[in-house]
Amino acid sequence: GSSMLDNSAACSAALTSLQQLVTNWYRDVKQTGNLRADELLGNFYRWLCSPTSRVFDPALVALVQSLVQKVFLELLNELRSLGAEIVHASFNKFVLCTKRVSMANARSYYRYLVDTVKTKPLFSVIEMTPTKWWRQLIFMDMYNYGGVEIEEEEEEEGIDDEKDVMSSPSSSSSRDTTAK
Repeated sequence: GSSMLDNSAACSAALTSLQQLVTNWYRDVKQTGNLRADELLGNFYRWLCSPTSRVFDPALVALVQSLVQKVFLELLNELRSLGAEIVHASFNKFVLCTKRVSMANARSYYRYLVDTVKTKPLFSVIEMTPTKWWRQLIFMDMYNYGGVEIEEEEEEEGIDDEKDVMSSPSSSSSRDTTAK
């Protein structure tokens, strides 16, 4: 309630400074390929949240976590509004069902999702890279799932015709992708 508002007001100047710092690092990475800035960006959240860090402030951490959660929920809503079926989502990983029969269509749909989401200023810097493609996936949670993964050789050979996908034992075929 009001204590969160009090913490937000107290952390406003620090948050603005951190935002400028992160923005400058990001610009350095994009414009000059600065490896140090890239490393700092990659470790920023851990640095901010570490109790041994000189910038550690529980109220600031809570505020940043609240903002991250809001952006994450906005991203999920945006993906759903574009027709994506989200099988699983965490801050580090998404599992999406594309419901596309061919690999080419699944990749095209995934590209559409990413390109459309990145047109929004809030999501313009988010990187989503597919790490696995599944012909079929049975998913209960991050520790209990199984499926038929599409190997890189299959993708390169173009094995994504209708007959190959439809010959699978399940009555409903879809392409699932796991992205980080």
